[in-house]
Amino acid sequence: MVGWSLMDHVVTLIPAPTPALWKEVEPLLAPSIARTDSDTIESVCEAVLQGHAHLWLIDGKAALVTRLIGTKDGPALEYWHLGGTDAREWFGAMVETIDITTTKRGAA
Repeated sequence: MVGWSLMDHVVTLIPAPTPALWKEVEPLLAPSIARTDSDTIESVCEAVLQGHAHLWLIDGKAALVTRLIGTKDGPALEYWHLGGTDAREWFGAMVETIDITTTKRGAA
């Protein structure tokens, strides 16, 4: 687990979430996942566990699942599923932290 504190917010990358953690994250991500025709909480969890996506927790109030996608300009980060409460409080810090992290890893 890797965490950053930025602008009084804590953004944590969870590389291998436990089943207990997924039970806590599921209600946060469920509305986003429900808007798709093909994703399920199980398929998103599996993508994270296989390393095809990454789970981020923000202040314990929100969860984000990202994944790298290929574009004609190279890899880009996709905010795949996002959910939580009080977004105005943490969204800017989350975006800044994740942008810094992924830029260092070669994604735009």
